[in-house]
Amino acid sequence: MNTEIAARDMAAPLGQTNPIQPKLLYGKEEAAFTLSVSPRTVDNLIANGKLVTRRIGSRVLIPYSSLVQFAKRDHSTQKRVQ
Repeated sequence: MNTEIAARDMAAPLGQTNPIQPKLLYGKEEAAFTLSVSPRTVDNLIANGKLVTRRIGSRVLIPYSSLVQFAKRDHSTQKRVQ
């Protein structure tokens, strides 16, 4: 049996996501974990327009596609002036 087909046909346990198909929208904490940054950094990225967001009620959610696009971009580092 083809392992791709077998993996695709297996459903993730209730309450867990299937690693083969990512979620469409991520909360700030999940986005931070996915990008390997702090939640504060995600807040800054949103404030600076570097991550697209969607609001559902009071929740601020980040589309998976926005996380992927951000991760693929080159990011210059700025030295802090003390």
